[in-house]
Amino acid sequence: MSNHEDFIRRWLSDLRLADDEMMRVAFRKRRLVKLVLGILMKENIVIKEHQTQMDLKQLAGGRSITMDVFAKDEKGRQFDLEIQKYKYSRQRPGFYLASLVAASLQASDNFDFPETYAIFIEDRKGHDSEPVRKEEWLDEKMHILLFNLNYQGHDPVGRLMHDFREKNPDRMYYKPLADEIRRLKSMKGDESEMSDILEQYLKEYGEKMKDQWKAEGK
Repeated sequence: MSNHEDFIRRWLSDLRLADDEMMRVAFRKRRLVKLVLGILMKENIVIKEHQTQMDLKQLAGGRSITMDVFAKDEKGRQFDLEIQKYKYSRQRPGFYLASLVAASLQASDNFDFPETYAIFIEDRKGHDSEPVRKEEWLDEKMHILLFNLNYQGHDPVGRLMHDFREKNPDRMYYKPLADEIRRLKSMKGDESEMSDILEQYLKEYGEKMKDQWKAEGK
């Protein structure tokens, strides 16, 4: 094994499901989106359509967004699932929710939009100091659900948050998630999957090299 390949494997071993590099590839599997949304929504959800890293372009020069995971279920409901590991504007969930609703109205003249959820998993300080789930009902069809990534409860949501934080798939609770993370960390993904993961690695590696060269005056 080359030094470079060994470095990549060590870099992969540090990734968690909560990290963009892993999440954007792992959730291409519809069964995993179904599993996670089912746990968070506390119901069996049948996913009819989904996409990772979905772009929503705003009209009239407005700000565009890229959703981590977009999904539609058999009831016509639409979901935006986001992982937020860094401090962000408290208005962001509302903006994402409104953007998704606006996009669904483009082909409609009667403002009859589908029930829509913006689900944010936040890397907040503390684990049991705040409720794991907070709902803000904007009206009967628009919902914001906020979950704490650091929640450690002994319930399905607590086990799911553990799996999002865990680096070692052997210590994860949900087997479908563990199997997919183990496969990707073993570099057994298909060409497209590994290409996307390694693209993120090269970006990170390139930034580190720039900083090193700058420090060395190169």
